[in-house]
Amino acid sequence: MFNLFFLDSGDSAVVDGFRMYGWIREPQLNWLRDACKGHNQENHQSQDIPSLAFFHIPIPEIRSGPFRGIFGEYREHVACSIVNSGVLQTLVSMGDVKAVFIGHDHLNDFCGNLNGIWFCYGGGFGYHGYGRAGRSRRGRVILAQLKKGKNEWMGVETIKTWKRLDDEHLTKIDEQILWTSPK
Repeated sequence: MFNLFFLDSGDSAVVDGFRMYGWIREPQLNWLRDACKGHNQENHQSQDIPSLAFFHIPIPEIRSGPFRGIFGEYREHVACSIVNSGVLQTLVSMGDVKAVFIGHDHLNDFCGNLNGIWFCYGGGFGYHGYGRAGRSRRGRVILAQLKKGKNEWMGVETIKTWKRLDDEHLTKIDEQILWTSPK
């Protein structure tokens, strides 16, 4: 079993008369906590099933860090909401989310570890948004490798990521292991 959580960080909002980037709201965080508990109870798991989360706008902690290890390029200021809705605290308390994949800042393509969770930018893949002249567009690849039992799959063994450049060789860069099963 492997969980993927997709959250809506919104677009923009007006707070105290100021327009700012959106954020993940409390009802979604409640849903996320309940979904995590439900999956673990439903599958009689004594340990958490590894999970990944995806949303567009970074959380404020991405801007302030500090990261424990950074792989890739930190090439522009992190554009996030000034509202801290407790996403990082929620993810840490759940214990099963091993990595979060974000976008929004097209020139950033790094992964950095905050409180035991990897936060990885997608890399600015499309040609519809801004980029940097002479810099190859890139897309992040995520691989969850499963353990194989005699007649069944035995769960996730490792979670890896890397980026592919949109160049003539589809060059693979910045491969890293995000999580390995303790068993």
